[in-house]
Amino acid sequence: MSSISKFISRFFSSEKQKAIKHWQFKDDLEKADLGDEFIQLKIDILSKYGVENIRKAWLSVTSALEAEAQTIKKQGASVWPEVNYVDIENATVSKDILDAIHRTGIVIIRNVLPQTQATELGEELAKYLHENPTVIEGKVEICLVLYITKMSSFTGLPKQNPWLYRSYFSPTQNTVRTHTNSIKVHRFLNELWEGYDGERAHPTPLSYADALRYRQPGGFSAVLQPHIDAGSLDRWADDEYQTFYSKIFENKWQDHKPFDIEARLKVNQAKFPGPHQSTVLRTFQGWTALSPSGGSFGQSALAVFPNVTLGIAYVLLRSFFKPPANGSTDPNLWELDISDSFPGAAKGLSQRISPSTHPHLRFNETLSLTPQINPGDLVFWHPDIIHAVDPTLNSDKPATVLYIPSVPLTKYNLDYVKRQRDAFLDNGKTPPDFQEWFVQNEGVAKGWKPVQDFAQNSEARQSLGLEKLTGDFDIVKTANKILGL
Repeated sequence: MSSISKFISRFFSSEKQKAIKHWQFKDDLEKADLGDEFIQLKIDILSKYGVENIRKAWLSVTSALEAEAQTIKKQGASVWPEVNYVDIENATVSKDILDAIHRTGIVIIRNVLPQTQATELGEELAKYLHENPTVIEGKVEICLVLYITKMSSFTGLPKQNPWLYRSYFSPTQNTVRTHTNSIKVHRFLNELWEGYDGERAHPTPLSYADALRYRQPGGFSAVLQPHIDAGSLDRWADDEYQTFYSKIFENKWQDHKPFDIEARLKVNQAKFPGPHQSTVLRTFQGWTALSPSGGSFGQSALAVFPNVTLGIAYVLLRSFFKPPANGSTDPNLWELDISDSFPGAAKGLSQRISPSTHPHLRFNETLSLTPQINPGDLVFWHPDIIHAVDPTLNSDKPATVLYIPSVPLTKYNLDYVKRQRDAFLDNGKTPPDFQEWFVQNEGVAKGWKPVQDFAQNSEARQSLGLEKLTGDFDIVKTANKILGL
């Protein structure tokens, strides 16, 4: 190996260790006093499914994780299924790719937007954010979370090297959400789930307004540590949510169906509400890239555990077992834990995952980075996927992504879209899921334009709740009544 190759190898190894260190959270949640209610919850689950079944499932899953770690390590970034947008347009996505998406729970869709257009949209977004600063402690800063204020201002988190913008209806976001190609991708993703009956659910895409990431180049930033969205304690405590995972608790985890829309419809993923909780059913969470990223550590990549069933099975079972006094990671030596401990879980928060609390996931080997992502590419992951963000960006340009998920047509989702529509028609008011945290009318921002101005076709207007839905399905008729159309 040449001296240059050795330097590059050491450099990227160093960047990986920075990420692993950042992903190690403190055990404050692990030691949270949840109380007798959650002790009883564990007892009830053990009684319902059987202690022996849960123990066997624990040993089976941890054994499978050991083998899976070796497979993931060998595959590297190639573990990510990739689809070219033209294959969605022409309905020519191969069965092998579809099977890989269902197995891993992740997918990259290339060339959804032309690279030039996506890059220009990123530049326009940067201008929009810079033109709407606020003053903090006497210094003008570019800020990242909208707080309660009557002024046009974006306020930033974290304060040092901020990255998260609580802008929901910027011209750039509106352009991408209403783009014909984006909507076709979302329908494709919704159709990867099974169990639509036309009465309670349909793969027609709806629009969900979320925030964005605009990360300045250079160095470290306290980005997202490994976690799973759509609730944490809710997965055990909500009866329907728990039932969705029943095969895991029954020691039949290989039969779990993570893409069963019917089984997920009644789930209350925000049983314990909080500012970090999305209340809608998302078939996939997603990034729309407006800048290059990924390919290696140090490039602000997304990292995932690329097996949707194994990952969530381990997290659910982990809370019923604790390590022995000697700290061994041998799962055979772990003891049954009937306490109120649910490592990484708390009311109103996402499920956090750490190398210390969830050691059998082997993060050093299994968190797979996205390959090189280009402007106009879209990255998606199932809502049960463990994911994190590389905390280092060694680049001379910002890293920009829009959080745009795929959302199917369901009654609750429709109720939400109606409230979201009423909010953006009210001068760009903060969407309902985020109003408990803060309320802002983004319409006062310089350069803002009404959301409805961007919806130039029926599919876009329908996804936003601005036009009657079409189709001879009960859920469509229900939708138009809910929307008042």
